[in-house]
Amino acid sequence: MKNFHTYAIDSRGYGKSISVDEKYTIKQYSEDVIEFCRYLNIDKAFVLGYSDGGNISLFLAAQDPKRFSKIYVISPNYLACGTTDSSF
Repeated sequence: MKNFHTYAIDSRGYGKSISVDEKYTIKQYSEDVIEFCRYLNIDKAFVLGYSDGGNISLFLAAQDPKRFSKIYVISPNYLACGTTDSSF
């Protein structure tokens, strides 16, 4: 489809990304995705997230619902108690 592009982002500390952070949080990852979208002038994005990516997708939709109006979440934490405060 001409109107859609797919981006697969290496989260900090994963893949070929470089990070000096000792601790990673869903909030950090979400802010990275939002900054990525700002940098590329992406005003609307559909997000697919699996496991922690699902938790990040939920956080993105809560933080910036206009930009992330459609999310597809696979296997996030079942209960909010499954994510500790230190995760955010």
